[in-house]
Amino acid sequence: MSICKWKGLPEKYDEGVDWWRNIFNWKERYRKHNLDILIIIALDNKSRDCIGHVIFYQGIENSNQWLLSDLKISYDYRLNGVATNMIKTGIEKIKSLSGKEIISFIDKDNHPSINLHKKIGFEKSGYEKFDDIIKRENENSFKLELSQHI
Repeated sequence: MSICKWKGLPEKYDEGVDWWRNIFNWKERYRKHNLDILIIIALDNKSRDCIGHVIFYQGIENSNQWLLSDLKISYDYRLNGVATNMIKTGIEKIKSLSGKEIISFIDKDNHPSINLHKKIGFEKSGYEKFDDIIKRENENSFKLELSQHI
């Protein structure tokens, strides 16, 4: 086990507490179904500070389907390939776990994230929910078919 400190994440302490509380609630829920949660954390090479994270949740209703969620990068490290590397690492791990598809819900106004997803190979989809997570009106859904991803 390693311990790291956040570099600029989360922006408010309360948001961090809520974020971790949410993760542990999912962990308990997933333990009941014997499913996986994949958390990828990026560290600064020199300081070893945490500079970003992304979480992938395996589907309860369809265990071959995964949700990409909670993609966060510290402002000082954006546009340096950190998010791309974390997502690609997750894709490779999910492929090794026989995952077939990754879904992501993104705010319609979050053009950097939309462009990143498209660059990686995600396509706009018609998904309205992932298990009991319902797409909000201000979000678009995207999917990546892993059988077609190189």
